[in-house]
Amino acid sequence: MIESVKYTLESKVDMYEREIDRIENRLQDLDTETMGLRVDREELIKQVEEHKRALLNLCSKED
Repeated sequence: MIESVKYTLESKVDMYEREIDRIENRLQDLDTETMGLRVDREELIKQVEEHKRALLNLCSKED
């Protein structure tokens, strides 16, 4: 009886540890993806600002 309970508990511990590892890996992947998205966002903001400046310059030359 004790061996059966011991085996069950060890199996649960192993399963939970694997799940923790899976979650930690996923969190790392999400952190990497988030950083990439932040970089992409900043680049797009810069491009929008540059295009707005160019548009303002063109509009001021038309006047």
